[in-house]
Amino acid sequence: MDTLYLIVGLSCAFSILSFLIAWPVVGWFVVRPIQKQLRANKEDVTSDWVIFLYKPWVYAWAIFYPIGRFNNGTSHFYSNPDRMKAYASKTQWWLCAWMIVSIISTLLITFLGLGPISMLRN
Repeated sequence: MDTLYLIVGLSCAFSILSFLIAWPVVGWFVVRPIQKQLRANKEDVTSDWVIFLYKPWVYAWAIFYPIGRFNNGTSHFYSNPDRMKAYASKTQWWLCAWMIVSIISTLLITFLGLGPISMLRN
């Protein structure tokens, strides 16, 4: 039982660390270049309500997820995700994927890992 706690705890810690590293990397290498291109072409599609700490998440969501089930193209945070995708390179897409996958894995490990462990304890 203690080994299971250790595995889940280390997995969760690794996912959180990965996300904390991915957040500024996406902000620096994805948000800044794309935002410069959008502003140079007078196409800034990000809402003024999006604060600078939340922009990596907004850009990663718009770039990583295709228009469809999880991303219907309408949001309070951006008006046209296709413009963000048009300026994103393949490397920037992979950086966005890293950030999205690390936060989703953190949530899954936490809720699916710690929930059953706490039930086994009783």
